[in-house]
Amino acid sequence: MTSRTSYKEQAHYSEIAYGSAIEVYCAFLLSYDLEYINQQQMDEIKVRIFELSNKINSLKNSQYQRAELFNNRPIQKK
Repeated sequence: MTSRTSYKEQAHYSEIAYGSAIEVYCAFLLSYDLEYINQQQMDEIKVRIFELSNKINSLKNSQYQRAELFNNRPIQKK
């Protein structure tokens, strides 16, 4: 269950999660530039963050589509 009451609210939360994932990537990029991590570590992190950010983006798009489909009605709790 979620405390978000509509798909539009869920999508907004997913937008925040996507932005946070990009911020994490930027922090690792800075770590690489300052030589705290090596190229191999950066490549592994980049793949994981891009996979995650693509999944979050797909989820967000799905939530917005559902919001339009259901006219942003509250989600029915089961």
